[in-house]
Amino acid sequence: MRSPPFSFKLLKIDDFEPFEISYEFPPLLEGIYLERLNRFTGSLKFENRIVNVHIPNSGRLQEVLKKGRKAYFSPKKGLKTEGFLQLIKEGEKFVSIDARIPNKLMERLLQKMVGKSKIIKREAKINGRRMDFLIEDSKRIWIETKSITLVENGFGLFPDSPTQRGREHLKELIKIKEKGEEGIIVFIVQREDAEKFSPNRKIDPEFSDLLKGAVLKGIEVFAFNCSVSLERISLYKRLEVIL
Repeated sequence: MRSPPFSFKLLKIDDFEPFEISYEFPPLLEGIYLERLNRFTGSLKFENRIVNVHIPNSGRLQEVLKKGRKAYFSPKKGLKTEGFLQLIKEGEKFVSIDARIPNKLMERLLQKMVGKSKIIKREAKINGRRMDFLIEDSKRIWIETKSITLVENGFGLFPDSPTQRGREHLKELIKIKEKGEEGIIVFIVQREDAEKFSPNRKIDPEFSDLLKGAVLKGIEVFAFNCSVSLERISLYKRLEVIL
């Protein structure tokens, strides 16, 4: 019997057990965030000394990386830094800043959702550009995932800095749709306090306009927030998308 077409439309996170779609953090050490030295390096105060850590996120993160906040990193030897910055504590909530994690969560979600007859490919190429996932279904379905750390007034906002790469991905998804295949973009807010998602028009109006245009062309847009602790990050709720 042929399995039904893949779709996020009816997905409810309640369909899964708590923490089922999760990424487990390695053991984390606590420090105090000091400053960002360059795009991918920050400094922390840790055990009465200053250590440098890799910041696995190219976004500005200005609203999250604040001096004096508790910061949690996973130590790793053999790097120019002493490990990877994973979490920042903002008030009583944790914010995951590792931009690689949404793809890990999405891959686990897709593995739960797709039938055995469908094939998931990561980093699939089209027109010389890589897209995060390709599902081989009755139609080919291309999926791009974006990481969000910025939340204002309950809205998860993307991007937090102008994103040429994000604009190019949207243009590619539109081309994909125009040739008869399917395109989906998924925004994952790596914190729990987002109730809705919206493109950040103030930061990148062109991206906002492209996203609206993509939806009119038939591109599907979905967003989720996450439950975050010192042990793990898990998909938590599907968010309303407001364009």
